[in-house]
Amino acid sequence: MKRMAVRPGFSLVEAVVALTFMAVVVSAMVPAFANNVRINTVNEIRTGAVAVAQQEVDNLRALSTWPTSGQSRTITTGLGNYTSTLWHQPYCNGGVCFAGARHVTVEVSLNGRAYYRVETVFTTLDPT
Repeated sequence: MKRMAVRPGFSLVEAVVALTFMAVVVSAMVPAFANNVRINTVNEIRTGAVAVAQQEVDNLRALSTWPTSGQSRTITTGLGNYTSTLWHQPYCNGGVCFAGARHVTVEVSLNGRAYYRVETVFTTLDPT
């Protein structure tokens, strides 16, 4: 009678246990990975919104007259069509209003959800 050579390797039970262990580990990692992707996407959208707001404030500084308060514009970027809304009003502090100074608010949204809002106070530059 011939003896069969013993080959090293995994038995079926060991393979099933290893696969079960791997399934548990991977299923625990998937939600964390999905949450990380969601956070990165929101941060990318917010970064785009900040850039749009900065562009709007820079454009406002270049104007010689104030545009209508509450005016909205659409700015197209690689992430989609952002909507920028501008509000402004005279700047007053403690009942004292300052000539030419405006309290400016710019809100930037994407698909109806606001991602960034900035407020500042500034005046238009006198071109003379």
